Amino acid sequence: MQTDTAELAGLVLEAVLYGIFCVLTVGALYVLVYRRMGSPLNAPLILTSILMFLLATTQIIIDTATIFDAFIPLNRPNRQARLANISTPINATKRAIFFAMMILGDVIAIYRCFIVWARNWWLIVIPSICSLISAILAYMTIWATQHRTAGMFILKTPWTYGTAIFTLSLVANAIATSLIAYRIWKNEGQFTLVANTRRGRLLPIARIIIESGLLNTAYLVVYITVLQVQKGKGSLPIVADMASPLVGIIFSLVIVRVGLNSAKETMYGTQLSSLRVKRRHVPGLDQVSATSRSHPLTSSLPYSNDTLSIGFDKLQGNVV
Repeated sequence: MQTDTAELAGLVLEAVLYGIFCVLTVGALYVLVYRRMGSPLNAPLILTSILMFLLATTQIIIDTATIFDAFIPLNRPNRQARLANISTPINATKRAIFFAMMILGDVIAIYRCFIVWARNWWLIVIPSICSLISAILAYMTIWATQHRTAGMFILKTPWTYGTAIFTLSLVANAIATSLIAYRIWKNEGQFTLVANTRRGRLLPIARIIIESGLLNTAYLVVYITVLQVQKGKGSLPIVADMASPLVGIIFSLVIVRVGLNSAKETMYGTQLSSLRVKRRHVPGLDQVSATSRSHPLTSSLPYSNDTLSIGFDKLQGNVV
């Protein structure tokens, strides 16, 4: 696939994802502002959601301007040369926003892992280091494109640095999301044991995929694969243009999913309140019960149906 064709296709796909992201941003802000269940207003999450929306909006504006600038006044050879020139200020800005969204996705995944695992610093040391090195290398490559003489050592092996950037981000995401997914899966099984209920097989799997952010990890795997196969040509611009709205969609899905789950937890709380009298013992029950009592969203549950909800409740209540 030619560069100009890939860029145009990438813009179309980005526009579709951006439309979905706009709807989900409204839903996420509604959940954060109106579904707080008496908790204090969570400024960090609201600001993060707005920041991701602004970055994605800026990205699609720049991408649209790039396409108009290349397609309207230039013939195809010049158009392809313009789009492939990574040293232009507009392309540097485009990549800076791309990396900002990638890093923000890493930070969100790592911080959620930190909250869900009861503020265990040791679990996020490796993901944090990987994400930090990835961010440094990412902006070093942008600096090199604007200072070609000083940054020639990077420009000589761009694919080595590119692979390192996204591999480190993938490692950070994989560790954080795996820990979150394991926590959700473990608590899902223990809640089913306490409630003595049966659930379908597909729903818990879909829930784990959405709430742990595994979609972002899957995207990074696809990006690295295309990067290695295409080496900057072909379909790579299509995959790259998806990044900003896609990261925002994944983050917004988590907020909406957890916020909507709060109503279900209230219903389960009524159903399970009698179990406190029976004091049926499940490993780890007392510890999570103590956590649940400190948050209005899960106060009626002897065992939380959704540990990730506890994590976001802490964000909404105690972590500001």
